[in-house]
Amino acid sequence: MANAARVDSRGSGVLQSLPDSQYPTVSVVIPAKNEAKNLPFVLPRIPAWVHEVILVDGNSTDETADVARRCLPNIRVVTQSRRGKGDALQAGFAAVTGDIVVTFDADGSTDPAEIPAFVGALLAGADFAKGSRFMEGGGSADITFIRRLGNWGFTTLVKLLFGHRFSDLCYGYNALWTRVVPKLALDRDGFEIETLMNIRALMTGLKLVEVASFESRRLSGKSALRTFPDGWRVLTIIGRERFSRRVRKQLRIAPPPAHPAALPGVSIVPVADATPEVLILCGGRGTRLGLGPVTELMPKPLVKVAGRPILEHIMAYYAGHGLNRFTLCLGYGGDMVRDHFVNYRIRHNDFGIQLSNGGVLLLDGSAAMPDWKITCAETGYAALTGARIYRARKYIRGPYFLCTYGDGLTNVDIGALLAFHRQHGRIATLTAVRPPLSNTQSAARFGELVIEDGDRVVKFTEKPKKATHNASGYINGGFFVFNREILDYLSDDDSCCLERTPLERLASQGELRAFKHDGFWRCVDTLEDRDNLDGLLTTFLSVPVESNVHREPVTAGGRN
Repeated sequence: MANAARVDSRGSGVLQSLPDSQYPTVSVVIPAKNEAKNLPFVLPRIPAWVHEVILVDGNSTDETADVARRCLPNIRVVTQSRRGKGDALQAGFAAVTGDIVVTFDADGSTDPAEIPAFVGALLAGADFAKGSRFMEGGGSADITFIRRLGNWGFTTLVKLLFGHRFSDLCYGYNALWTRVVPKLALDRDGFEIETLMNIRALMTGLKLVEVASFESRRLSGKSALRTFPDGWRVLTIIGRERFSRRVRKQLRIAPPPAHPAALPGVSIVPVADATPEVLILCGGRGTRLGLGPVTELMPKPLVKVAGRPILEHIMAYYAGHGLNRFTLCLGYGGDMVRDHFVNYRIRHNDFGIQLSNGGVLLLDGSAAMPDWKITCAETGYAALTGARIYRARKYIRGPYFLCTYGDGLTNVDIGALLAFHRQHGRIATLTAVRPPLSNTQSAARFGELVIEDGDRVVKFTEKPKKATHNASGYINGGFFVFNREILDYLSDDDSCCLERTPLERLASQGELRAFKHDGFWRCVDTLEDRDNLDGLLTTFLSVPVESNVHREPVTAGGRN
């Protein structure tokens, strides 16, 4: 078992065996108590490329340890000092030497042949891969109706309290990078340990994915699971993790503000959770309200204000808050956007070129380049906004992501926005702004909002022909935060417009919230808009600014 595995990102299996120096090593941790009859059917199925197998013996009264050594002579047996599955996993984690640790049960209900799928999820970018019996491709031959109902209740509660929908919360098949184990600060000994790991991974901002898994019946012996007592332990841990100040202090997580309106201004600090992707819609032509002469020559996001493309202003602000992974949803003029970033370094530096071989050398005094990770995703020439997001879904790796249009600027507080989104637990948040025009004019240009109970959008109407009598006075300023569930409301059809059926449907279902922002907001729809914003940003050289009030940072908004 000296070699690590090369596994494809879909987890389809081992492609080949390569040296440890090139690919991460994998450790397997198996908690076991009185599983001597089951181990001969489990241990031989572990792939030969696994770096080490650690069996944590829960003070068995049968021959569990001896059988394990007969099945795998190189297995490491650790005896736990206390009782419970949580204590067993912690003992196993303390003993691992591999880069990745995979955990599953010893009773034969989980299949070691699924290990490549979990490792593949980590190699594809996840920090934590949790098994799920309830997502497509998973299943169970062992779960009872009561336990299924309990899982539904627990996952629903977690969605309400933490804003993330798991499909399975109490399953023992998991994989994670060894380096993230300390971040989880595990402190429970019982069956609730898997729930604790899932929630802690979410709370600490790890990249968390679910992997479909099938649970078989236990091969032999009797399960130690106690449905109602263990269910109560799970319920208790969910409540503790959400409301305990001690837990947040232990994990160094600041509690979210009671309401973002209480914040006196914009806090210019990095966002604690810097993991979400930022999708920027860059595919529109920009001919709707008078930029036609300009956008015949270039896509709208590359139109310059204050000497640089609008798109760069947007990206620079996100990056200033620690969000530097961008997916650009391209369409019209996509090649120009690609060329802009592929040649970004030579556009901003003196360079030499050897024509005979195409070699390029940046000369002394080269300007520092921004640390942005950019994915250029082709989403179609004629696609509308909803279809563009849907087609870029494979680049969305976390439980939620930010999304904005490529033609607007505002100084909305990103940290408060993300805290607000996580706190309310709904699928979608939009930034609601005051329009720069009269309400009647704004209704024709933007999405009109009817807001109740402070932030609940009960009606969303995109570009209504006439203003609604009970409209809030706020419009859709873009700058969204979406849970992955938004993808269920979108489609691959070119005609799928985010601002039509998807947002209207989310509003009618109570899944859309408005983050009210009364500060600076501008979009660039016309040549006049472009000239006004250019003058504003040129006058206040320390971009970003707020006109006539005070200087604040600028971020994304607008419409594309």
